[in-house]
Amino acid sequence: MKKICLLLLILLCFLAGCQDLHIPSFKTSSGMLELHSIDVGQGDSTLILSPGGRTMLIDAGDNAHADEVVSYLKTKGISHIDILIGSHPDADHIGGIDAVIDEFPVGTFFMSSHKSKSKSYRDVLRAAKEKDLPIQTVVAGMKIDFDKEIEAFFLSPFDHAYMSSNQFSAVTYLRYKKNRFLLMGDAEAVNEEEILKHYPDLRCDYLKIGHHGSKHSTTDIFLRTVRPRVAIISCGYKNSFFHPHKRVMELLKKNGILVYRTDEQKDLIFFSDGIDLYTDMPSPGSYNYPK
Repeated sequence: MKKICLLLLILLCFLAGCQDLHIPSFKTSSGMLELHSIDVGQGDSTLILSPGGRTMLIDAGDNAHADEVVSYLKTKGISHIDILIGSHPDADHIGGIDAVIDEFPVGTFFMSSHKSKSKSYRDVLRAAKEKDLPIQTVVAGMKIDFDKEIEAFFLSPFDHAYMSSNQFSAVTYLRYKKNRFLLMGDAEAVNEEEILKHYPDLRCDYLKIGHHGSKHSTTDIFLRTVRPRVAIISCGYKNSFFHPHKRVMELLKKNGILVYRTDEQKDLIFFSDGIDLYTDMPSPGSYNYPK
């Protein structure tokens, strides 16, 4: 009898440990924070809806997916964007932002300080100017007036020069009650190191992986420090950049982090009641990588 009780105790402990990796399905999104990773191929776009009805859009994919982003917003009943963020000037992130500005009223518009000579960048500046929409430059520590129930601010970039456009990425942090969310843009390993230097106790439940899962981002020390429950990867199916990278996927698997990815599962939606995370996805994505 003692052996049976011991075995049952071991089994219960094992199951309790497994629950830490379980993302329960949702029944209703009423009163919840929503995070939508919109499938824009080899690009990035995240829609965030607060329990109080406020809207935040981080990036809008490339020019080729601009109409799809606008259509997605409309199908979700979006009539305005309270907070618009262009993480950095690369076309796969800001290419559709001019279409969003043209189509929806925008409250506050944030962009990286890094400039570009590209047509995509010029189109965004044109759209903002035509709507008399001021552009606020992102600096680490800057607060975002999103929702009274949600703490939101930027963790990067800091006010100094970087080596590449990706390193100027706006990194966005949200806290809703006990749940924390970290969206990395195309931030690289140098940014992760700098962020941890300034925020050594940083944790998150939901991590939007930097730079589409490339080899330049998502270090072992960063993952072990922030300890996300789920990792979101936005990348194109069989993309020419071979994202996500083998090293990144092996790290995620080693650390027991559930992966959800647009190249395998298309649009991804997560919900938070401030205590737990919920998704309607029947199962996580794979740890596969291009070979």
